[in-house]
Amino acid sequence: MITNMVQITIIGPRGDYQQILDVVWDLNCIHLVEIDNPSLDPIDVPTHTKQSNQYRLDTLTEMHHFFASHSDRLIRHDQDQIKLEMIEDKLQQLAEQVNRWKKERSSLEEKLEVYGQYDQILKTFQDIIPQLSDTGLLEVRGIIIRNPTVKIKQALHQELQRQTEGLYELSLQAVSSDLLLGSLIYPKELADKIRTLLEGINISELTLPSSIQGGNLVEKLDNLETVQNRMKIEEEALMKKLQEIYDDFLRFDNYYKFLTEEVAKIGGLPYFRQSTHFNLLSGFCDIRELDTVRSACNKLSNVQVLLDKSEIQAPTQMKNTEVIKEFQVFTDLLPPLASQSIDPTLLIAIFFPLFYGFIVGDIGYGLIIATLGYYVYQKYGREQNSTFGDLGMVFLISGISAIVFGILFGEFFGNFAVQLGIRPLWFHRGEDLMTLLLISIAIGAFHIILGISLGIYNAWKVHHTRAMYGHSGMLLVFVSIALIALQLLYASTILGYISGIIALVGLYYLLVGEGFIGIIEIISTFANMLSYARLMALGAASVILADLANEMYHIAGGGILGLVITLLVHLLNIVIAMFSPTIHSMRLHLVEFFNKFVEYGVTKYTPFGPTTQISKGGM
Repeated sequence: MITNMVQITIIGPRGDYQQILDVVWDLNCIHLVEIDNPSLDPIDVPTHTKQSNQYRLDTLTEMHHFFASHSDRLIRHDQDQIKLEMIEDKLQQLAEQVNRWKKERSSLEEKLEVYGQYDQILKTFQDIIPQLSDTGLLEVRGIIIRNPTVKIKQALHQELQRQTEGLYELSLQAVSSDLLLGSLIYPKELADKIRTLLEGINISELTLPSSIQGGNLVEKLDNLETVQNRMKIEEEALMKKLQEIYDDFLRFDNYYKFLTEEVAKIGGLPYFRQSTHFNLLSGFCDIRELDTVRSACNKLSNVQVLLDKSEIQAPTQMKNTEVIKEFQVFTDLLPPLASQSIDPTLLIAIFFPLFYGFIVGDIGYGLIIATLGYYVYQKYGREQNSTFGDLGMVFLISGISAIVFGILFGEFFGNFAVQLGIRPLWFHRGEDLMTLLLISIAIGAFHIILGISLGIYNAWKVHHTRAMYGHSGMLLVFVSIALIALQLLYASTILGYISGIIALVGLYYLLVGEGFIGIIEIISTFANMLSYARLMALGAASVILADLANEMYHIAGGGILGLVITLLVHLLNIVIAMFSPTIHSMRLHLVEFFNKFVEYGVTKYTPFGPTTQISKGGM
């Protein structure tokens, strides 16, 4: 249901707005609106307070995001909260520590990027380095072969054999599909020949960073490994320092929450207006909260709460009981409802499962859908404002509806019900499509006429006379059509006269309420009723696909293959049943039903208070 809102104005002494702001924030039930009165002035907000609180909050928020990016390597410990008088200095020190750490980390990352690419080189040569570190007769050269082919490797071996007379050792290791890394060992006196040889067949020599000291490749690789180990130690020390900084940051936890509220409260200041002697703040609250608001404000010095009546449209707040409120997941898709409109959530909770079950209409499918809905609801339903939790309950209820209609239609995974001895309690829709069609259109007629009737009630409630005439005329026209149908069926002259009189009265009301457009609306409304034939079409498609799935078992020759194909087709039908009936059932509500009575407003109810702020989940 849509709650009844009342507009109030809170009046207090000029200049003493902070106490009113704090109370309204703590009440968390007043939707603030601007006071449109040129004779009243906005209050002067001390900009230095706003800027300083905002600056501190921005600083802490930036740190919060920074530490969150390293959360996988940080441990949260409970810390004593910092004293208020120390905040300014400690916050500045903390910000400087974070910036220094970032610079040190950036410098280390540059080194890691440079030296890290040589990890594969060290792995390749790790068995060679110990063997050659003490010899002075041989030379070790690192080589890189790009886009290696068998021909290049054969040519390299042949040339080395010729130049060294077999006095060499070549080890190659693939780094990737287009790169080979290798070590070449040969007598030192052949160094010039080997260099010329490699240049001749376009094989590159392995080079290391110029900062790596050492006379030969073996010494340089040994020093490279030492540098990399030292950088790992530096990285561990940096992370230890970061943990210490994070522990200091956690001391600001309560202050962070306090700042978040203080800065958010500033958002209420532009709504204040002031006269020569008073401050004024206006807003809407649930009429059931009015006594609570008055009681809280009366505790303040010289502050009063007055009821206000203006042309401002009240914000909309919907409050529904458990189960029904789960269907607000659909009404939340609509624009904000007008405060005087009828809340359609209850009607969706009744008709959506009805339409869904009518379309799916299968015991087996209903069991699977209800089970999935129950699982999702159990997993997410305990979370506040969880869309997944709401949808879980919706599909649980809709799955149960599908089971009920499955019993009525005698379907269990299509015609597999026949083999289980299940017979329809009502009729088999796959064998009587005309009955299914007539029932679908009858459901549509009832749904649309209900919508028109609710439109009449809504118009009467808000004293909208022309709208009430228009809806009443439409209702009388369709009542006359129903009586004409009965008159043709039973050949009753009296029904013919009555239907004619009702039709004339209905047309008169339509013309008064909506003009000649109302006559056109008769055709449009009749088309809306026929649109419910989609219930038959989708239901027939579902049962035909289910029967086809069972038939595929025999077409595929039975056995494992036939069973797999049957299960896959049933799975496809279940997936379709999860989406298609949902979309079309909601379309019938949104397009055909709601436009008969739902009134749309301007804004949703958003109380000024802690719940309007995005939760940051602590630090």
